[in-house]
Amino acid sequence: MESVKILSICMPTYNRNEHIMRQLKFILSEFAPYRDEVEILVSDNCSEDDTAKNLQDLRKQNKTFTYWVNKENIGFIGNTRKLAKKAKGRYIWFVGDDDIITHGIADAIFGVFYSGNDVGLIAMNHNFFMGEYTPGCSKSVINFPKGGLHKNGKKAAVDIFVRNDGVLMFITAVIMKKKYVIEAIRTCTRSLTTNLSWALAAASDKNGIWLIEEVYIHDRYSGISWSEKYLEVFAYNMTVSVKEMNRFGYSNEQIKKMLKSRKHYQEFVAYMVRSPRTGIPNYLNYLSPGLLLNTPAILFKALFKKIRRHLAGEKEAS
Repeated sequence: MESVKILSICMPTYNRNEHIMRQLKFILSEFAPYRDEVEILVSDNCSEDDTAKNLQDLRKQNKTFTYWVNKENIGFIGNTRKLAKKAKGRYIWFVGDDDIITHGIADAIFGVFYSGNDVGLIAMNHNFFMGEYTPGCSKSVINFPKGGLHKNGKKAAVDIFVRNDGVLMFITAVIMKKKYVIEAIRTCTRSLTTNLSWALAAASDKNGIWLIEEVYIHDRYSGISWSEKYLEVFAYNMTVSVKEMNRFGYSNEQIKKMLKSRKHYQEFVAYMVRSPRTGIPNYLNYLSPGLLLNTPAILFKALFKKIRRHLAGEKEAS
């Protein structure tokens, strides 16, 4: 009978052959001392480059990971959901193929597992960088609470959200008990902030959460796969994910605190104008003196830019 793994490392990828091969080789090496307690899964979302061929070649040399190629592209969220359902570990860690992870992270993660604290979520501090990574190029992004065990996981997760907005949405920086991921897949709205829902759900565990303060993860900020949907993600999807957390025991006060901490005034107004049906109720969710005072200026600035573009177009046409 196959023993249950502690951790499933799940790696979604699409058309990033060089990135996934570099990341997978690092993960295989870094977690080799824990290979009996880890499974490594790679889901190729029907890539059009050499990803499938190179995964096949590497698999011939190293049997300690599993990969498959989807018959069609099922989208990023569909790919992560497929990985979650196939994972057999008690915990799931989704690893972005283009992020940079440094040596020592395996010991840090298993140090938490071996501590005897059966937490629902492990959140890891991280930096971000633009373009190509070189040591020391990262900029600090996370205003983390004190590291270690936080018995009141929901309170700590709310604190992280208030300090850093949707940072728990970054897949590479959170490790979650699988049962919460599966439950959130079943009950929460599917969107590009799905991972935020999963992380907040996992933080509701009665044993709390663990925060790793030391930085082992560097987020390739320019590589965000949903950047073209930024407005929808930050102005609307995050609202939906937060409001659904009453299903996992978050109080109305905690939900309101998370929503009221968000100061994306420009995004809220722009989304309201672009998508009135969902944008107007969303705007009202965030209505505050600050938002109300800034709205006229944001609208005027947008109108001014539109007029300038129109005039510039007329000038070029003439």
